[in-house]
Amino acid sequence: MLDADFCQVELAEGVDNLFIEIYMTSENHTARVIIEQSHTNLTYVERDGEVLHEHHSEVKAKSETCDMSFQSIYDFAQTGDISGAIPCLEQQITYNTAISAEGMGNNYGSNIGQLLLLDESNPSLELLCKARAAAGSDARMSGCPLPVVICSGSGNQGLTVSMPIITAAEQLGKSQEELYRALAFGNLLTLYIKSGIGKLSAYCGVVSAGVAGVAAVAFLKGDSQQIIEDTVSNGLANTSGIVCDGAKPSCAGKIAIAIDSGFMSYKQARLRKSYEKGDGIVCNSVDETIKSIGVIAREGMKQTDVVILNEMLKH
Repeated sequence: MLDADFCQVELAEGVDNLFIEIYMTSENHTARVIIEQSHTNLTYVERDGEVLHEHHSEVKAKSETCDMSFQSIYDFAQTGDISGAIPCLEQQITYNTAISAEGMGNNYGSNIGQLLLLDESNPSLELLCKARAAAGSDARMSGCPLPVVICSGSGNQGLTVSMPIITAAEQLGKSQEELYRALAFGNLLTLYIKSGIGKLSAYCGVVSAGVAGVAAVAFLKGDSQQIIEDTVSNGLANTSGIVCDGAKPSCAGKIAIAIDSGFMSYKQARLRKSYEKGDGIVCNSVDETIKSIGVIAREGMKQTDVVILNEMLKH
């Protein structure tokens, strides 16, 4: 359709990140539709000049921050009643494992998951975590119709946070209860980090999901709270700045990089080589570092988003 000059795409100026305005014409009719602030928030519908629907949502006024903290997430995952979340977590295990296996066994995108295991007869746990998460993205980004259980509104983030935890639980022989609690921890931590970044940003979402997934592996293994906190801070310091240029095959590569950085950050924490306050964007606490990342993503990368979109529209 693009080759046939079926449509034209332009970047809207002076609007929120999540904004889509569509003009359509046929031989006898015209239509105009606007979606903004939320993926399903239809705010304007017009046909042949007649306004059929107009609604200005209050979504814009809501804060992007949340009431969670690292401590509240950690405590809940350790001892809280997670029974209500188990059906969703079980679905995440089933669906995300299935699409990961599909990507690992078939030809999708750049086959990053398969490439990572090339010539590896006895892959390490770290390598398996990277490969299985990337393989799920390989399939998802290249048309596989299998479902994925998301996190932070993103299938790639759902795969990035869950597959390292699922893989580690299998390899280490952890119980179902331990797996559920680690998944609860990882998913909530991803949501917490992403809440300050916003729904759409030039900041790549798998960075937060990757470090959260590895932090949850540390949680699963029974490491101390301090090691887990340091893993998060180290990981955000290491890979924040990877840009989002849309959903496409190279997301799988970014997933592998994010998880790899997470494991390096975990090793730093275990060996007491973590970054200290004042080392770049590292703050006094993990919560402050997460808050700082949100500011950088929302404010510092706002113009980056515009530049990326304009470059993408050139081709």
